[in-house]
Amino acid sequence: MKHDNGLRHGLTAGLILVACGLGVFVPGCGGGATDRDEPAEEVRYDVEGRVDPDKGKTVDEWIARLDKDEMRDRARVARVLGKIGPPARRAIPALKAKLDSSHDELKLRAAAALVRLGETSHPVVSALIDGLESNQRPLRLKAIETLGELGERAAAAAGPLVELLNDPSEPVKNAAAEALKTIGPPAYPELAKALDHNETKICQAAADVLAQAGPGVIPAVSKLAASRDGDVRTRACTILAAHGPKAVPAFVAALGSADEQVRLTAVTNLKDLGADAEAAIEDLIKALKDTNTEVCNQAQAALAGIGSPAVAPLIARLDDVDPFARKLASDALVQIGAPAVADLVKALDSDSESVRVHAAAALLKLNAHADKALPVVVGALASDSEDLAILAARTLAETRPDLKAHVPAVVAALGRSEPKVRLYASRCVGHVGPAAKAAVPALTKLLDARDPDLLIAALKALGAIGKPAAPAAERVGQLTNHDNPRIIAAAEDALKAIK
Repeated sequence: MKHDNGLRHGLTAGLILVACGLGVFVPGCGGGATDRDEPAEEVRYDVEGRVDPDKGKTVDEWIARLDKDEMRDRARVARVLGKIGPPARRAIPALKAKLDSSHDELKLRAAAALVRLGETSHPVVSALIDGLESNQRPLRLKAIETLGELGERAAAAAGPLVELLNDPSEPVKNAAAEALKTIGPPAYPELAKALDHNETKICQAAADVLAQAGPGVIPAVSKLAASRDGDVRTRACTILAAHGPKAVPAFVAALGSADEQVRLTAVTNLKDLGADAEAAIEDLIKALKDTNTEVCNQAQAALAGIGSPAVAPLIARLDDVDPFARKLASDALVQIGAPAVADLVKALDSDSESVRVHAAAALLKLNAHADKALPVVVGALASDSEDLAILAARTLAETRPDLKAHVPAVVAALGRSEPKVRLYASRCVGHVGPAAKAAVPALTKLLDARDPDLLIAALKALGAIGKPAAPAAERVGQLTNHDNPRIIAAAEDALKAIK
């Protein structure tokens, strides 16, 4: 116990001595408040801004050297003050005075030090921008690095930094790109302008920076989606497309351009967005009637890619006065497939013949509800509309439904005046075979046609009917002496089947 008491007394005495040494008032300890009032010894720093009590200098001593040493040494002193950081804030006035120096390095080092000390006023940024033009790579790099530290506050440096994207030094180019990224949105307008720069390397570097930016880049790049310069347009659209549905308004705006190449680029990008292009449905519907056929085709593909949301607008377009627009809308519905079936079935009851026939044709192509769709399509073989009659005949020829119960309608179609209706109707007969023997007289008349394709289709239909087509054998035999090798071959095959 005595040993413990001695240890306790020793520790207490030691703590009192330490407290006294720190200037803390302790009863029984000399000094007290008088010790606290004595100024503490000022911290000293080495050339790297680290505390060095032995060989370092105080902040005031470093400040004094800003005006005493050679210019290069003064620049080093400014660097030291920046490395010291906040404890050297009283050096701000002296460093600001060096922003007007004619010595590039001193001016730059002073500006960089001021940034480290929390001073980011316009003169500081201007001095750093001046440093970007230095012919010394280390100084350019230092200026770029410091501007990058400022982020959005270095917005004024965006233009000069863009020019450095073509610097002969790879490290400088890379540093400039990184600085532009950290500046962020304020740099986007300058980077967008650079997409049309006369230096290809700057164009590509700017595009690379913008490609890594967030959606905030869209306003700066949007107008370039309608540029008449193909390269600029491609760069802008590539950047925009990465933002999916947020880029749709830019592409829609370009879709209204008077330049067909701009429209084509815009609609192609909308197509590539797939379902994300849903907001562009109405504009794509309008594009089905574009004066450029390829724009129309791409619009159709884009609508098909959007899927279900485009079904109702596409069905409404089946009544368009433009036959090509109707065809594209119908093709898009077929490409959408199953999601369109229910609406297509409802469309069979439409008051519009065009809507009914196109919807029925689409259902046959989808092999869906043929029991409801087939009568509508067969009935259209007698339509007063040439376009609808052709659509019906072509659909029946391509989908090959069972037409045995509809031979009279097909035979009647063989007598229509439209060559395409007769052509497709002949092919329908060929698919029916012997059950279509009632078509022999009409097919025999078609053997006088001048159109080689129609003539060959009639010969093949007669061959498919076989022996019931014997009344046409004599005329078929005469065609084996035709001067067209294709017709001769078709006639010989038909004659063999008939006999």
